[in-house]
Amino acid sequence: MEAATLLHQLGALLAHFDQDQRADRAFRHWVGTITARESYRAAVRLGFDGQETGLDLADVAAALTRFRAKLLAGIRQAEGYAPTPPTYFVHQVADYDLIRNEAGEALRDAKGRPFIQIRSLGAGAHVPGTAHAIFEYRTIPCAVPGTFWPPI
Repeated sequence: MEAATLLHQLGALLAHFDQDQRADRAFRHWVGTITARESYRAAVRLGFDGQETGLDLADVAAALTRFRAKLLAGIRQAEGYAPTPPTYFVHQVADYDLIRNEAGEALRDAKGRPFIQIRSLGAGAHVPGTAHAIFEYRTIPCAVPGTFWPPI
C-alpha cells in the first residue's frame, strides 16, 4: 500500500510539473518529491502496514516511462555543465521568516537550527513553502522536509 501511495504521489507531482509554467517549477517539483519520499520513509520506518492494493501493470509501466523521461531530461540539462557537472547546488537565502509556535517562540530542531519560511533566494527567485533550514550562515546546501513543509 505504501509503495502504491508513493507511486501515485510521484506521478501526480510529475503531471503537475509538466503543466506548471512558473519559473520556480523545478524547485517546487524537488520539494514535492522530497516530501513524498520522506513521507514514505516515515510510513515504513517500522515496517509495512500489511494492507495490499492492486496496481494496473499498464499504469505502472506508464509511470516508469514518465519517470525515465524526467531523469533523462535532467541528465541532458546537467550535460550543459560539462566538463564537470555539479553534484549539488547551493542557494543563498535572501529573505525568510522564522516559524513560531503559539507562544511566539522560534521553533528549532534538536540541534538548535530554526525552522524558516523562505521568502526568496539569492537572485530574487520566489520560493513559497516552508523549509527546515540546514545551513551555514548564508547558504542552504540542502533542505530536509519536516512537519512544517507543506505539500505543493
